[in-house]
Amino acid sequence: MALKGPTTADVNKLHAEVNQLTYMRFLVTTVAVTLFGVMLTWIVPKNSNPTDFGPFEFVACIVLSFLLFGLFILNYGLRCWTIAISAYLVVFEKSGWEYDLQQYRQHEYFAYTKSFTWVFLGLNLITAAFPFVLSAAFDVSANSGKAAMALAVIGTVTELTMFFMGILGVFQRDQKYEERWRQLKKS
Repeated sequence: MALKGPTTADVNKLHAEVNQLTYMRFLVTTVAVTLFGVMLTWIVPKNSNPTDFGPFEFVACIVLSFLLFGLFILNYGLRCWTIAISAYLVVFEKSGWEYDLQQYRQHEYFAYTKSFTWVFLGLNLITAAFPFVLSAAFDVSANSGKAAMALAVIGTVTELTMFFMGILGVFQRDQKYEERWRQLKKS
């Protein structure tokens, strides 16, 4: 059964949905920045002269790194849904703007995904380095070898994964969305 294609009302709804998804991506990034600020403020020692630096700070940063990565994945998923809607509008020739934007995306460009990714990369990098910087700043030995190693590994893996996904576009399947819509339109 072939697809019917969008009505004028559908096109208006889909354009509103694209705007809503873009706004949600901004909100997810804002939540990440807020969570980052709250967690790091909570981790900073309240004593001006701490005597030891245990695993708590490292484990809290591991949790924060996972939370930031989860928010990044949510942001990326919203991007994918936006691209799927855009591809639908292009296939049915219902949006000149979406077609033009798709043509623009064929070449290197810097827009939402890369700017949001750089925010997440910065937050995660600071998160992964924070306990190490604190222990050096307070000249305190960190008594948490396993937690420190786990943070270093988790911070590196999440950082690289976000970089490959958001900056290099390793998992981007933009063309697949359009191909799928075209296939459904023909059948």
